[in-house]
Amino acid sequence: MARILPLWAEALAIELDLVGVDLPLDASSAQYQKAVLDIKNDSKALGALITTHKLKLYEHAANLFDEFDALAKYTKEVCAIKMQGHRLFGSAMPDCMANVDSLKSMLDANFWHQHKSDVLCFGAGGAALSIVLSLLCDFESSSPLTTKQIYKPQKIFLVDINQERLQSTHDLLEPLRDGVEIEYICQSKAELNDQLLAGRPIGSLIINATGMGKDRPGSPLTDAAYFPLQSVIWELNYRGERLFLKQAKSQEHSRELYIHDGWLRFLYGWTQTLQLVLQKKFTFEQFEQLVKIAEAFRTN
Repeated sequence: MARILPLWAEALAIELDLVGVDLPLDASSAQYQKAVLDIKNDSKALGALITTHKLKLYEHAANLFDEFDALAKYTKEVCAIKMQGHRLFGSAMPDCMANVDSLKSMLDANFWHQHKSDVLCFGAGGAALSIVLSLLCDFESSSPLTTKQIYKPQKIFLVDINQERLQSTHDLLEPLRDGVEIEYICQSKAELNDQLLAGRPIGSLIINATGMGKDRPGSPLTDAAYFPLQSVIWELNYRGERLFLKQAKSQEHSRELYIHDGWLRFLYGWTQTLQLVLQKKFTFEQFEQLVKIAEAFRTN
């Protein structure tokens, strides 16, 4: 992103500098506090996009913020920071809005009305949570946590190897599911994932939100996995090995699959955050221009 953002700034006729801050996985509370204070005390800082440690940032530095949006308060995570004068505002909205925009690009407006199908999501961490929230709640309304989507999936399956993560996601989603059945499955064997996949109806949405294929090698499925006919495949990774994507590609024509990776979601996440910190709404033409600029830097 370091090479893309200066070109985006030029296209938008604004001045922007990207300053990276890398915190280790075992970062102390003091390190989180310092990272936030560095933003708050910098008169030139507009805000920040948080790529990882979103829960830990809230846990260790919430006291430094002057305000959070309703979603950040509910999920207790921060994915974007905006400076409002001397006030620090924390938001979790850009992630969900990036999902909304991505889902619009993949699914017809009446997809869940026309397809009595499921969502099968491998992974139940922050990315999976924000996607399910986007499927249940209307984030284009003024009160997304109380306004629900008109059309929703028939059933949602969340599969993860970590029971504690599943329980945490369950606790957040349960009050919001609005009649949609959500099943939480703790399993680590790819063969069992294959069986779960094979049982999904035609036109289901199948998601890899595990990080496998980018953060670590492999796929949640075996090469013998059988994708549902006419299903929509969403590999959240936009770079790396992406074995899950390759497995889907091998059945693209025989199973009439609609396959997407995480590239657009990555760009939507950045542009949603930029709109938040700049307090500026991009036009469709501007977004298309930014996508075209970024494409030149796409590695695979």
